[in-house]
Amino acid sequence: MRNPNPQQELVNTEVMWENVMNNFHWRQLDNPDVYYSEDYRNFILNHRAAFNTLAGALIDEGDEARALQALHKSLEVMPDATFEYDYATALTVQLLIEAGDVERASEIASVMAARADEFLAYLNRENRDIGNQRQYHLVILNQLSRALAAGGREEEAMRYQQILGKYYPAALQQR
Repeated sequence: MRNPNPQQELVNTEVMWENVMNNFHWRQLDNPDVYYSEDYRNFILNHRAAFNTLAGALIDEGDEARALQALHKSLEVMPDATFEYDYATALTVQLLIEAGDVERASEIASVMAARADEFLAYLNRENRDIGNQRQYHLVILNQLSRALAAGGREEEAMRYQQILGKYYPAALQQR
């Protein structure tokens, strides 16, 4: 099979919809009482990315209603209470906005930005760096700000840019 535009993912939305929405078994990923090893927890990013891929392709096809269904299912089967939002969720925020659920996107962005602010403040206060965590949270703040600005939520976008501005100079000094 040839991809007519190698710059974009080639997605068969009907097959992917059937698999992600109906055939996959999410094995109690919505249950905070179930223990998942660190290795398995890393797969959550892939699962969230699959939903994002499907939603993005549906949006490209003009099917915002099904895109929202896919995004909402992702948030339902892998909720923040069980698996904290990650950088794939920052793209989910953008896709929610594009598909028309700006309020839910804003709620998620608020949680993610508060966590990023808290963690970056900790790193600065302790004069530490933990792996790529500083960069990880800066990228999330930037993605959230851009998504909300594009969705017409300029006030929120500016708030996240201000948080980003507090920590970005420190990130440059760490290099």
